[in-house]
Amino acid sequence: MLIGLLTGIISQIPMLNATPLVNLAYETLGALVCGLLVLALAKAAPANKTLQNVVFPFIITFLSTVVSGYTFCLIVGCAMNGLDVATVFVMYIPMVFGTAAANSILVAILVPVLRAVLKR
Repeated sequence: MLIGLLTGIISQIPMLNATPLVNLAYETLGALVCGLLVLALAKAAPANKTLQNVVFPFIITFLSTVVSGYTFCLIVGCAMNGLDVATVFVMYIPMVFGTAAANSILVAILVPVLRAVLKR
């Protein structure tokens, strides 16, 4: 959670957008979900290296991106623009799940490369 909060604060410096300070909420929730999933999945299969190195990063990235993305959409759609929750959830399905899928694929590709680099 601290990582998400720090990321949100640091991201405020270069961001000149119409939704200032919103990223503090969605970055923090995304980091919290990510951390909880890492702990839960590490306890679920502690000895299975294939799951930990390939499957878990994909799942964790996908779910934390969905939580982060929908948090952003709910704040902007409901709180700032007055849309109802059902409309926001349906309207942003392609954006949130598309971003989550792209992030997950990118992480699945980068994890083995980064592990090899960090071992050196």
